[in-house]
Amino acid sequence: MFELSSIKFPRSFPVNIMHLFFENIAPQMFRLWTSHFFKDDNLNAIPFIIPKPSWKAIDVQNAE
Repeated sequence: MFELSSIKFPRSFPVNIMHLFFENIAPQMFRLWTSHFFKDDNLNAIPFIIPKPSWKAIDVQNAE
């Protein structure tokens, strides 16, 4: 591909938003929201942890 004059690196390969922003973000956010993101438990005590009853409510809504 380097020998093709029609290809200009990196201009010929535009940014793919899925790989740039969304790949692996969902698992990381889930770990953050369930307080399993940091190895240090003190760091996991953050104000936006989603409590277990809320996860159960989300599960019930998704099952319907």
